[in-house]
Amino acid sequence: MRQRLLIISAPALAIILALSIAAGQTRVNLAKQGTNADFSGYTLTRPFQVGTQLPASCTTGQAFFKSDNPAGRNLYVCTAGGTWVEQAAGTANGTNVGTGVGIFAGLSEGVMQFRKLNPLSSRISITLDEAGQKVDLDVAESGFNLANMSGQLAASQLASRNGNSSTVQMFGGGYFEAGDCVQFDASGNVVSAGGACGEIGVSVGTGLVQSGGQVSLDTALVPYGQRVSAVLSNWNSGADTIPAQSCLEQTIAASGAALGDAVAPQWPVELPASLVGMMRISAASTLAVRLCNPTANAVTIPDGLQFGAMIVRNFQ
Repeated sequence: MRQRLLIISAPALAIILALSIAAGQTRVNLAKQGTNADFSGYTLTRPFQVGTQLPASCTTGQAFFKSDNPAGRNLYVCTAGGTWVEQAAGTANGTNVGTGVGIFAGLSEGVMQFRKLNPLSSRISITLDEAGQKVDLDVAESGFNLANMSGQLAASQLASRNGNSSTVQMFGGGYFEAGDCVQFDASGNVVSAGGACGEIGVSVGTGLVQSGGQVSLDTALVPYGQRVSAVLSNWNSGADTIPAQSCLEQTIAASGAALGDAVAPQWPVELPASLVGMMRISAASTLAVRLCNPTANAVTIPDGLQFGAMIVRNFQ
């Protein structure tokens, strides 16, 4: 029997070996792949994708480890196509407070409700360290004291409430309105709605008038001043002179002035010294300015002088 020597070139041999390897890689052992995988013997396992930026798209069940987040807030899971949800660390449902036991129950939208199981002799401390959080205090028992409050709140962060037997109105300006009045005991506790709301809680004496939330002077009893002034010209029908041994008079509007009000004149420094002046309330809301010339010659008055006076009302 004759034997032939088969000679195969190197390139052809490489192709044959590659095809045999590829054929081996396509084999799938379903029996072995269906069993549980044990990675306990591996030095390093990393089942999650790691990075600082969440992928723009994802499929349900996909997980991602966000390495730049604080510890405990790194894990994100894709709950729907393109939707990543942070898997934040949970908190305890109960806590031991002071000498008593209390429970913080989680309500909707992150609201926490405190329930005490036995009497407490210590304080309940609530700290808000993030923006957008709200605190509701619903106190049904007597003896509650707001011992300490720190931080600063804007007016828009306080709910609008009217004062009554159980709530306190915090006034931010304006006058007292209906429902605003409260009464406190010596310890600062609200004990009742106080007097009729819409009235100020003080007594006023003689000379003061109280109306709603305003206190004002009683102008019929208390003297008060009003300053008026005006530029007076055209004395003696434009001649700007006062004849010898005669008097001329002009008037200035003085709203509210009445007969009998006292007048403290303010004369212009340019007024000639030879003239004698007098001011008085000649009629309601009218200040009369009179200039007299006691000399034997006419006296010229500079045009455009400003005359003024302080009117003291009800100084009788």
